[in-house]
Amino acid sequence: MKQPPLRTGLRYGLYALLLLLVLSGTLIALVGGTETGSRWLSVRLLHMAGPPLTAGAVRGTLLGGLSVDDIHYQSGDVDVMAGSVSFRWQPTYLLFGRLSIVS
Repeated sequence: MKQPPLRTGLRYGLYALLLLLVLSGTLIALVGGTETGSRWLSVRLLHMAGPPLTAGAVRGTLLGGLSVDDIHYQSGDVDVMAGSVSFRWQPTYLLFGRLSIVS
C-alpha cells in the first residue's frame, strides 16, 4: 500500500534534519576540536579583522583550550601588544544560554 504524500514528505524532512544535525556536529568537531581546524578558523578571523590585528603561533583547540602568541593590535593612537594569551572555556554552557570562560 502506498503511503500518503504528507507522511512521505514528513519522513524525508526528518531525514534531512537528521543529516543536517550530523553534518553540523561533524563540522564543529573538525573546526573546534582539532588544532588544524582551530588554526584555519583563526586565520580566517584574522583576515576578516583586517590589518590592525595580527597574531603569531596558534596552539591547541577551540574546544579544549587555545593559546595565541604575539598578538598585536594597532589603530590610530591605540597600540596593544600581548606576548601570549590563553583561552579555556566550557562550550557546552552555550546550550543553556550561558558563557563560561575558565581561564
